[in-house]
Amino acid sequence: MFVNLVLAVGSWAAVVYFYPTLPEQVPTHFGFHGPPNAWGSKETMFLLPAVQTALVLLLVALGLLVERCPGIYNFPVDPRKLSEEGRAELYSSTRSFLLSQGILMNLLFGYIQLTTIQVALDCRWWRRGWAAAGINGGIMAFLLCSIFGVVAYYFVKQRRLH
Repeated sequence: MFVNLVLAVGSWAAVVYFYPTLPEQVPTHFGFHGPPNAWGSKETMFLLPAVQTALVLLLVALGLLVERCPGIYNFPVDPRKLSEEGRAELYSSTRSFLLSQGILMNLLFGYIQLTTIQVALDCRWWRRGWAAAGINGGIMAFLLCSIFGVVAYYFVKQRRLH
């Protein structure tokens, strides 16, 4: 949970730090090949960390409710059919899943936020070969595959519980 908090606060800190130097128009959307394809006012820079923070708070709240309200979850196995040990492992695994998804989502949002700032400021020092003037498809693919990979991992792990 601490890692999620640090990552979310880091996104807010980046926006607050760079906000005074941002131009009036900043990228608000990036195309499939990386470059921005939509622009908006610099006030939109606060939208991404706000959504990021709301998502992290939701995932933390869901992690706290696993044992209290198991009926709100769509587990891959029925907790009532598990032994007490199996149920405890299912709930623990679900909390770990939510925590890891929070970290990955934070990394995704943080990367998009930093790229948006970089493009808005045209920071050439940031683009040392690995970052183009927009979203790097390889980094986005890695983060998205990681998110779906974690879903698959925990799904299989929980299906194997007895």
